[in-house]
Amino acid sequence: MDFAPSEREQSVLDDARRVAPALAARAPEADRDMRFPTDDLQDLRAAGLMALAVPEEFGGRGASMVAYALAAETIAAADASLAVAWVMHTACGWEIAHAGQPDTRTAVLADVLNNGAFICIAGAEGRLPDGTPCPLKADREGDLWRLNGRKGFVSGVTAASYVVTGGTDAEGTHHTFVVPMQTPGLCGSDVWDGMGMRASATHGLAFDCVVVPESNRLTADYKTGDFRNTSALFGLGLSATALGIAQAALDFTIEWNKGKTLPDASKLRLGDMSVRVEAVRSLIWRSAWEADRDPQNCEAWVDRSKTAAVEMAHGVALDAMRVCGG
Repeated sequence: MDFAPSEREQSVLDDARRVAPALAARAPEADRDMRFPTDDLQDLRAAGLMALAVPEEFGGRGASMVAYALAAETIAAADASLAVAWVMHTACGWEIAHAGQPDTRTAVLADVLNNGAFICIAGAEGRLPDGTPCPLKADREGDLWRLNGRKGFVSGVTAASYVVTGGTDAEGTHHTFVVPMQTPGLCGSDVWDGMGMRASATHGLAFDCVVVPESNRLTADYKTGDFRNTSALFGLGLSATALGIAQAALDFTIEWNKGKTLPDASKLRLGDMSVRVEAVRSLIWRSAWEADRDPQNCEAWVDRSKTAAVEMAHGVALDAMRVCGG
């Protein structure tokens, strides 16, 4: 098995590495101000990363899962908040390319390619201020759909031009829609303040009689937000994001301790951090390779990667604080 990147995969990685320093430079201020780094989107567009997973027939780059995982790790190491939102955007672009109705698909993807338009996903059901569940309902009236309810944990919402979301009709059938963010009745709510992820613009969304045409409904028979049904993009993207966070923590720890005399316990901990990062990187690369080779049967690999990567990133970040004296 050869894990050396192909020429096209190396090109994607090189593009991500080229923009990473600018992303990293903006990240601290954006996190401090709880502000999504919108300038980063133009950098990603210029680097050809905004439509990375969209097939070439629709004007995208049609990158492999291996290339996508490499890019996600690199972006996350520079700015984890941006990476989480970018992963969602990339998966939504793939969904629209494969399941969007022709007019909507053409318009939205052209906006992404030409203007750097950003897409967020509202998959998790939301709640009212008193904590009462308020799932999204979709009622059809002729060629129109009326959406009412709430969604939670929508990353990148303040920078988005579109949101991909799903709701159920009176018969309990699930439908997925592409909704322009300027649609009347759509507004943000419930700001999430996550440590180190404050710039991800992860908020709730309230749908108050939001009306969209039938042409904005996606036609694929799967539920938005299900990691197993969007070509593994969600699972692999979040796995690679966790890997990027861990690599950044490891790099910081090594740099911070240069020239210092570390106790043996800290040296052992630092070595263990490095081993865990590399082990999960190998698992993610194998999972991405499996997703490229056999996309219909890669579910177990993607699930393993996400579980291992999230647990590893949490542990490595915690150990980084210990070794650095935090």
